[in-house]
Order: sequence, then structure tokens, then C-alpha cells
Amino acid sequence: MSIDILYNLTFEDGQIADFELKFDDDTMALIAEEHGSPPVWARLDEHKCPHCPLNSDSDPHCPPALHLAKAVNRLGSIVSYTDVNLRVVTAEREVIGKTSVQTVLSSIMGLLMATTGCPYTAYLRPMARFHLPLASFEETIFRSVSTYLVAQYLLDRKGQPFDTSLDGLVKIYKDIQIVNVSFAKRLKSSGEIMETNSIALLDMFAQTMPLAIDESLDEFRDLFLPYLE
Repeated sequence: MSIDILYNLTFEDGQIADFELKFDDDTMALIAEEHGSPPVWARLDEHKCPHCPLNSDSDPHCPPALHLAKAVNRLGSIVSYTDVNLRVVTAEREVIGKTSVQTVLSSIMGLLMATTGCPYTAYLRPMARFHLPLASFEETIFRSVSTYLVAQYLLDRKGQPFDTSLDGLVKIYKDIQIVNVSFAKRLKSSGEIMETNSIALLDMFAQTMPLAIDESLDEFRDLFLPYLE
């Protein structure tokens, strides 16, 4: 059994591109396809993250970069701000909208980075399981905080130390910022400007998240009045 997510892109000239991603239904790990010859920029030591614990002897390639190469090959020549009609199909629903190529690739990047073995983005795997394409900033904040607090509940159930201050969530996103900076250098070295724009969209949220937690949650306060009164 697998969890399948299909990205269907229809361009104004009638061209169609499909990206079908399959994930393990228990762990949400990406079920990988054959990669052929990975590009140089996918090597682990090519702009390796300064805090990366992986070793090139056992992991010769950066896990998310290795899997992203396929999308780069298919969309690399398309201008990042090109409009596209997007249809995302999961077992539960279809999401349809008009957006830019860089936004689509940023969304695919987010899925791959969460599910392919990067130790810093693996914390986002539960969000990948309940993927919400074209999510707003407020929706993503809510989902990120909710995911983190569910993890703390599970830690408490196991009798382990847990955190409700969200300090750990801030640390997670600060580590992800470092990943995004190094990943952008990888993509820039490939000459794929579009992909650099796409990782910038991901990094914008990672940078904003630590600063926005308190303010954004305060905006949700009235929704929780039944709990607070």
C-alpha cells in the first residue's frame, strides 16, 4: 500500500506535465524510483549543509537533491513565473488552482525534503502526510504548530520530556533555514534559476516562522474562546 499524490500541470500552450509521488503509508517515506545518473549538484559534499550529520561514504548524494533532480530536468527550462493550471490529486480530494511554476515546484520540493531522509526536514513528515497544496501562510502556521504539539502529546504519553513553549519548533525552523541556504547554493550551481526562486519561497516561511509564532497564534485566539473561558 502507498499514499499517492499526483501533481498535474497544464500550461497555457496546452502542454501537460505530471509528477506522481508515492509514499509509504506508515512512515510517509518517499518510495523512490530509479535515478539514472544523478547530477553533480546532488552530491552530498556539493554545498553540504554545515550541520549535516550524513557522511558521503554511506550517503554519496544529498537525499532530497537526489530525488529533486527529476523535477529539475523536466521543468528547468520553464520560466519560474510562468502561469500554470494546477490539479493535485490525493485519495481524499482534488485541489485545483492557477499559480506559478515556482510555487508548484516549491510545493513539490517541500514534500521531497520532508520525506527523503534529511534529518532536519524529517520533522515535517507529518505535515506531508496531511499535505495541503496552495496553503496560505496562516494555514501553514496553524498546521506547523499543531503538528509540533501532537508530537509533544505523544512524548508525554511515553513518559518522556515534552515542550509546550514551542522553543523546539523554533529550533527546528532555524535548522531548516540553514538547510535552505545550502540547498539554494546547490541549485544556483546547477544554473537552474527557477529552482533557486522555489527554494526561496520555502525559506521565506522558515525565516518568518520563529518570529510569527506568537503573533499568528494571538490572531487565532478568538477561535479558541470555548477552550479559554
